[in-house]
Amino acid sequence: MDIASVTHKNRCNSDGPHLKQHLKNLLKPHSPAWFAALTKISPVQAHYTGRLIEMVGSDEVCSICGHDESAAYLIEGREYAPGVGATIRLCCACKGMHERRASEPLILVTCA
Repeated sequence: MDIASVTHKNRCNSDGPHLKQHLKNLLKPHSPAWFAALTKISPVQAHYTGRLIEMVGSDEVCSICGHDESAAYLIEGREYAPGVGATIRLCCACKGMHERRASEPLILVTCA
């Protein structure tokens, strides 16, 4: 699996205080490697997100609803594979729903 799509060490910043502690590879949301990893653990979500991207015509959209104003997040405590942090793109509304329903915190990840 290509885990080099995004590596936060020395290239990424975060609004979360503990991102640098993770020292794990991150897959850029909606990249081919991200879809390959997501398909293994959640094929329905991977298919749904792929369809959203096709309909909207951009991969810079929310992974859940397709809204074009979204950001990439690390889902703290979740991994696609050992040492590969789970990531997702979320708009403000879907981020709020995740935070109310899920126990894993989200850490904003921005990469150059």
